[in-house]
Order: sequence, then structure tokens, then C-alpha cells
Amino acid sequence: MRITTRKIILWATCFTLILLAPAGARASSIFLIKTDTSSLSGSGYIDLQYEGNAGAGASVASISGFSTNGSLGGPATISLMGDASGDLASSVVIMNGALSGSGYNDYNEAITFGTFTEFEVALSNPVGGVANSAFTLSYYASDDATPVLSTDLSGASASLTVEPDGTVLPVTYADDSGNYDTTVTNESGPSPVPEPSSFFAVGAGLALLAGSVARNRFSRLAQNRFN
Repeated sequence: MRITTRKIILWATCFTLILLAPAGARASSIFLIKTDTSSLSGSGYIDLQYEGNAGAGASVASISGFSTNGSLGGPATISLMGDASGDLASSVVIMNGALSGSGYNDYNEAITFGTFTEFEVALSNPVGGVANSAFTLSYYASDDATPVLSTDLSGASASLTVEPDGTVLPVTYADDSGNYDTTVTNESGPSPVPEPSSFFAVGAGLALLAGSVARNRFSRLAQNRFN
């Protein structure tokens, strides 16, 4: 895991913008995300992404408190792309690419599945911007290409869409058996119930991101094969 000068500058710029923003814009929404992985066995991958659509304001996803009764693969199995850094064993920071222009900001690590995973994610309110961003959690089989615990086109088990005003719309997806294995709990206060039109907006945004996810996943897999 290399931390480049470019990334250090981007991180510093992003956090400076957040700190200089009005108090309302600095606020974060905190969610506890739990996944029942008891239907899985052996090894696979956990994948975290935070992408901003064109026009999204700068925002940061901070992941901490990861826990499982399985085991993480460790640093040798971590793949970082775009504006992602850290280690799930301690903490991970993923920016949405609004400052760097990165359209694919991804943390990927091998995992031996137990019966559950859980972690907290804090999503900072966007600084400016007119478009939304999406944080997604996905699990993959041992080939790191086949989604598990999801029937969504993007492969996500859960997504949290951050609107320009800081409203966060969580959505979970069913697995092949119709079970919703992932739960998302708002730990920063009650969230408004999304209107049907909001779900349409979330779906449209995720559909745009899904194509990027697929293209960049193949790119990362090809890159790993030659490394």
C-alpha cells in the first residue's frame, strides 16, 4: 500500500475544505452496518467503495470498528484504488473523488467468512456540489469477481446515497434466497423516510456507478494478475 504525495495533498485539501465549511456542512452521518455471512463458507473478499457522480461535493467516508468472527486476509491481500487508504483492521478512509476526479475509489481485502461482519461508517456532509455520492458494501466469492449476498446489478449488499444537502438514503439488497443479510442502523439520529422519487434517484445514481464498478473491477483484476 503506497501513499503518494498526490494522495497526501488530496486528503489534506479535502479535510481542509470540510473544516472550513459551515458547521452544518461539516456534520457526519454515522451508520452501523452488520452483515449475516453465515450462509457463506471459506474465503472471499469484502469490498468498500465511495463514488461521487459528476458535480458531487467533496465528501469522506471513514470506516472504523470492523469486527468479524472470521478473519481478514491482512495487508498482503489489500487492494486500494483511487482515493482510498488505510486498513480495515484499524480504519479506512475513502474520499468520493470530487477533488481528484477519480471515478473509482475502492478498498478490497480478502476475508475468511465467519457468521457476521460489522463496522461503522461516518459519511461527511458534502462541501458544495449538486449531485449525489454513493457508499457501497459488497462481498465477492474467492475469484473476487462473483458477487455474493446480493442480486443487485452492482453486486452491492448495501448502499448509502449521500444527497447534496447531506441527507443519507440507505438501501439494502436481497440475496439469491430473498434474504436481506445486511442491516443498516443510523446511529446519528432518525433519518427521514425516503419518498418514492428519492428511491428512483438512488437507483439512477447507482445504475450509473454500476457500469464504472464493473469496468474498474476487471481493470483491477487484470492488474493484480500481472503484479
